[in-house]
Amino acid sequence: NENFIKVSYKIGINLGKEILKYTYKDKALIIYDYNYQLTLNNEKFTKENLWLLGLIGQLKKSMGNTIDAIIDYKKAIEGLFEHNEPFAAAQNQLRLSEIYKQENNLLDALTIAIKSLQIIKSESGLVHLVTATAMSYIGSIYIYMEDWTQAEEYVKTSMTIREKLMGDNSTKVCINYVNYASVLANTQRTEEAEKYLNKALEIRIG
Repeated sequence: NENFIKVSYKIGINLGKEILKYTYKDKALIIYDYNYQLTLNNEKFTKENLWLLGLIGQLKKSMGNTIDAIIDYKKAIEGLFEHNEPFAAAQNQLRLSEIYKQENNLLDALTIAIKSLQIIKSESGLVHLVTATAMSYIGSIYIYMEDWTQAEEYVKTSMTIREKLMGDNSTKVCINYVNYASVLANTQRTEEAEKYLNKALEIRIG
């Protein structure tokens, strides 16, 4: 019944998160898939079903099953847009982009990631952690492409947002410091690059 599904969904999401702390991805996948099947073809739980499909895709991606992950992501993205959930759809777009980046399909990865960022910014504004995450990720694609001008713009903006929201000693800022140092080092600003790498190192040690 409806109450059972609600409770099962809440428990399943939280239990899956806890299990993943111990990297039991196969067990988390079973839990997510159970609740996915439970909410499938139930109009009252369509959004929950699509959200679960995105989580399932994320797990499959992390387990190396990228073919099925792409199918799940695309289905979840399409459904979330149809049901007026652009923010959740954009988050899944970002994860789909990661697969293309891993496969060295950088142009498709970049195109999807930029579309995702546009939606995230329109939904949550510039000064938001998810916006910063999207910008950091786009910056990393530009680093792969060795487009240092674009990389610097995205990485530095992401870094500034995260510092403002979380402080400059947060582990969430470390990846920005490392990526920014990469840009600086590749544009002959090695002393400044060393400074940011040392900041990242100090945070990690702490």
